[in-house]
Amino acid sequence: MGTNTLGGFLNPLSRWTIGGAVAYAEGGIVEALLKLSPSILIAAPTQLQAALRALPPDYRPPSALKIIVAGGSLPKSVALEAASRLNAEIEMQYGSTEAGVVTAGPVALRGYAEGSTGFVCPGYQAEIVDESGRPQERGQSGMIRVRTPWMALSYLDGPNASVRDGWFYPGDIGYFTASGELVVAARQDDVINMGGVKLSASAIESRLAQLPGIDDVGVVFLDIRGSIGRLAVAIVPSTVAWPELRERVLSQLTRPADVIAFDRLPRNEMGKLVRSELARQVKERVQPS
Repeated sequence: MGTNTLGGFLNPLSRWTIGGAVAYAEGGIVEALLKLSPSILIAAPTQLQAALRALPPDYRPPSALKIIVAGGSLPKSVALEAASRLNAEIEMQYGSTEAGVVTAGPVALRGYAEGSTGFVCPGYQAEIVDESGRPQERGQSGMIRVRTPWMALSYLDGPNASVRDGWFYPGDIGYFTASGELVVAARQDDVINMGGVKLSASAIESRLAQLPGIDDVGVVFLDIRGSIGRLAVAIVPSTVAWPELRERVLSQLTRPADVIAFDRLPRNEMGKLVRSELARQVKERVQPS
């Protein structure tokens, strides 16, 4: 997480004000854990999952560790493994550079709802609305919108559809649980419409990421003229033989798909998949010009 993100800028400031030290894990999370023994680790879900796979099996942190997870949905299996192997307290956060940290809360491992990001922070309003902007009841899914007095209301390069009527729309779909936790289910641009059947790319990715032999995974939609289109699954394999892994992935899918091996997937500094860039790379591989 670099200083060009809100978390990468404000978190160091909060540590320095209490006399703490901050290290940017340029060599990766594994190296930071092994060499620096941090008391607080900030990571995206994909980064935490990759670190758990790469750490020595007998690794145990020398002191209590708090892990702040932001930038995506944390699979329950990853939360359980991190808490067990690293003896860690895990906190979820959800926010954006425009609005700051909107929700936060500890991961309650027994009743953890996958995608839960905690409770709305003081000074913030968050709502779930339908496409007409009507607020939804708890348990009902819809677009997430947030509002706070200190959020950004405009952009340097002009108007943006993300900010309208005094609300910021981060582009996520979610719902509130009965207890008031915000669950982020998917990105709006993650929803794939195949002949009227709507699929969540992020949900497919979360399921496939649990398969052994997969270091990273991304799902995109190929718009093929004259058809309803086709799924494409990009896989960064680990040690499993590719033909075997490819068949294992296909067995988990309910729709035909192209399964392609990649050395790495395009992700930003927060660990989020840059889906538009992945779609471009996949299209070059599947439909070379």
